Amino acid sequence: MFGSWELALAAYNCGAGNIQRALRRSKGNTDFWTLRRYLRRETRNYVPALWAVVVVTKDPAAYGLPLFEEKSVCLARVPVEGALDIDVLAERAGFDSEELASLNPALMRRLTPANASYQLAVPCGRESHVAEVIAAIPPSERVRRFLYVVKKGDTPGTIARKYESTPDAILAANGIKNARSLRIGQTLIVPRVPLQPTERRRVAVAPPKDSGRALTPEKYVVRLGDTLSKIARRFGTSTEEIQKRNNLTDSTIRPGEVLVLAR
Repeated sequence: MFGSWELALAAYNCGAGNIQRALRRSKGNTDFWTLRRYLRRETRNYVPALWAVVVVTKDPAAYGLPLFEEKSVCLARVPVEGALDIDVLAERAGFDSEELASLNPALMRRLTPANASYQLAVPCGRESHVAEVIAAIPPSERVRRFLYVVKKGDTPGTIARKYESTPDAILAANGIKNARSLRIGQTLIVPRVPLQPTERRRVAVAPPKDSGRALTPEKYVVRLGDTLSKIARRFGTSTEEIQKRNNLTDSTIRPGEVLVLAR
């Protein structure tokens, strides 16, 4: 669009419209170093900083930085149809979930697309095993949470009925306090809460403010900002007990997960 790497980088930082305005003010001069005075301070510094990184990484020792041996990772691809929670796959295939997530950085929510085929990256030599594991996962157990884009007329209740969840679980997973504040186009985490209707009242979202320690519910939906230690303090239990009841190997929890707190 601009015929210049510097202007392309600047546009990435501040937007193409701002670059076009700067070009008009500079009377069409496309040299970044000349027209940078018409850009905001952040963008003026952004492009030189990137070039500095290029220079330094070509010879890090000259700048007092340590050398790191480059290790190429051999990756294979396994096609995945529809939504699959990579944490579920990691547990069943014997992977470290963080390692699997790092191999697939595009899956920012750790879910493959619901309505498409995704080429999942796995270490070379493991693709056949992974494909067999995926094929053996029952459809009802492939995901613990969904991603949903809010449409006109949606409410937490209608979304919950569609995805086997509850309105409270959806609000909690997304840190939403007002059910009427949903916006069209907003992406929601929708946790699967496979409970019978008579059990739904026993799923906790959070205790009322200033109410002291809450009664321990049978199950709890993890909210944004929650940690095991916070949940343990809130309900008068311990992180070790929660880990034991939920077969957790570490303290990692994510919004939308349903934890068993009592039986």
